[in-house]
Amino acid sequence: MILDIYKDSLEYASKDFDSILKLGIFTLFSFIFIPIFFIEGYSYRVIKVATNGMINGDEPLPKFGNWKDMFIDGLKVIVVKLIYLVVPVVIFYLASEFTNNIGVKILAVIISVILFIVLDMFSMVAIPNMAQNDSFKSAFDFEGIFNTLSSIGWLRYFGFYIGLRIIEGVIELIVFAVLLLIFLIFLGVGSISGIFASIDTVSVIGLVIIALFVLFNSLVVQPFLTIFDSRSIGLVYNIR
Repeated sequence: MILDIYKDSLEYASKDFDSILKLGIFTLFSFIFIPIFFIEGYSYRVIKVATNGMINGDEPLPKFGNWKDMFIDGLKVIVVKLIYLVVPVVIFYLASEFTNNIGVKILAVIISVILFIVLDMFSMVAIPNMAQNDSFKSAFDFEGIFNTLSSIGWLRYFGFYIGLRIIEGVIELIVFAVLLLIFLIFLGVGSISGIFASIDTVSVIGLVIIALFVLFNSLVVQPFLTIFDSRSIGLVYNIR
């Protein structure tokens, strides 16, 4: 079942390259912050489609448009994520700023990481719960979220979460490796040290290639992963 979700989501994210590029435009300019709301808003639409669909269904990708609604949906998603993840961030910040005890800092980091993972898992159920019920309050319906997780199966959901992060990491690693190989071939070098030597020699070419890497990652890789992640989250919620 979980493997079917991954397979479906990979195929779903690949079915409309035009949507990937449109989302990629927002990703490319996310450094000015405002586009992030539209990215999260589109992610919310993908999740909503998935919660009302099924594995191996033929649902199309959501359309772009209704920009005000997309912005508001993105704002709601960001607020939900911030509320869920504020505790581990605060713990980490306090430990970093107000103690010099290495042991306390290490303990705080461990606690922060564990809390981050647990609360991130909860937020990944909270958001589709909000989408399914079309209610912001549903993102904090803890009883409903617990019931959903129990219905899915805690171990199965944890395995899904870890698997999802591994797949995303592997995709990014493969893309990086391919782009690095192209970089090496283009510059005619055969080692990492050669890269830096070549950049010193032909810095303009090096900077252009690095810019192209960033451009490809923003326009294609990250929007693909956003759709894949959102589809997976919506589908796993649906098997409760």
